[in-house]
Amino acid sequence: IITDELSEHFYNLARVFLNNAIEHTGICISGSCGSGKSYFLKMLAYLLENKSVGEKTTLQYFDDKFQDQAPLLQADFRLIVSQSPMDVVLFNIVNRTLRHSLSRKKDIVAVFLDVFNEMLGFCCDNPWIADLERKMIKDGTYETFKQVYRDLAQITWDGSDGSDEGRDTFHFVFDRDIIIQALVQSKAMTSEEAAGKLYEIANTQPYNISIERFCQIVKEYCDLQGPSHRIVFLVD
Repeated sequence: IITDELSEHFYNLARVFLNNAIEHTGICISGSCGSGKSYFLKMLAYLLENKSVGEKTTLQYFDDKFQDQAPLLQADFRLIVSQSPMDVVLFNIVNRTLRHSLSRKKDIVAVFLDVFNEMLGFCCDNPWIADLERKMIKDGTYETFKQVYRDLAQITWDGSDGSDEGRDTFHFVFDRDIIIQALVQSKAMTSEEAAGKLYEIANTQPYNISIERFCQIVKEYCDLQGPSHRIVFLVD
């Protein structure tokens, strides 16, 4: 039900998305406990993502509600989703920080990196592995690597067939020789020595990322998608 209060909040956010001259990229949704912040954020995610469910899009499911209670919002959100491609990432930061310490600000950036990598289909448990996958995609060796790894290990690298993932902690730790061979045979790495060094780093070295580096990674992805591409992180 689009209440008058919800309608006002949706309208204010629609103005932000439709104003190309906006100076800030962050918005805080504030309110007392139980006021409906999480519900509002989830509805906003559904509307912006506008996935198809069955034979209708999310906005089409909302058509009757908008027409009866907030017809201007219907036009606003149709314009928002049509003006540029958009990735929408909705997550609960408390759940996501269970494996991260929040004693330092940059640890929050690590959580954002995790959900970003997961959205792209990269490893979200070990950012070193995700960086390797990102590099292989840039080099055009990722698909070859996955095929070589499957031939050698008899399981898929990313669990695409529903089986164990070769990149998960257990297999990554114990399949050292197989991973190194797959990296070299697929030409993702130039030598066994180089692949071995990378493997050791991924297993032993802490991963630190700055805010600037994370922004650069996100920007590089957006640039590849096109000049008007957007990513919206919705954090509960």
